[in-house]
Amino acid sequence: MDVDSTIKKVQEMLAQETHLSPALRSMLDVLILVVQLLVNRLSLAGRNSSKPPSKDRFPARDNTAKEGGVSLAANLDASAQRSRVSA
Repeated sequence: MDVDSTIKKVQEMLAQETHLSPALRSMLDVLILVVQLLVNRLSLAGRNSSKPPSKDRFPARDNTAKEGGVSLAANLDASAQRSRVSA
């Protein structure tokens, strides 16, 4: 189904209708807008993107090794200080 051509047909039909209330016409315009937004959102899926979905969603992460919220370097520094104190 070609959504763009269907929406154009609906908009043309709405323009020809003279007996619609302004409230109904406004609500139909809003519904057409929602459909257009949803169709545009679907077209941005990972299937048709040059990036795989796993790379498309989040920025690159820092590769620092973490242990319980403390960096590995901080743990090594602490253990080095303990070994110096006990030696």
